[in-house]
Amino acid sequence: MAFPEFFARIPTLPLRDPLAELLGAADGGLIEYCFADAVKLAGHSCPTVAGAWLMSVRALRELYADEIPVRGNLAVALPVVQPWRSPRVTEGPVLWPSTGTAPTLA
Repeated sequence: MAFPEFFARIPTLPLRDPLAELLGAADGGLIEYCFADAVKLAGHSCPTVAGAWLMSVRALRELYADEIPVRGNLAVALPVVQPWRSPRVTEGPVLWPSTGTAPTLA
């Protein structure tokens, strides 16, 4: 699958996956996800997918600094949004299977 040239300039997301290391699927358990992986999961590239990707990369860099996050040890908590009370909410959250996160409604 060919992607536009600029995809290669988008920051990547390195994660450590102990299970992948145990099973020999990733050398040292290190897996580096790229924007093209997110596009494959979403089925398309759009501002929402791009924004969610960039926010995820930025958030994990801020939270983990020089450490590599462990896949499956991440959690995302989202407030319960009632669309009828907030008419500006038009898009649901984009959660990335690559990080092993699952939504928790707060």
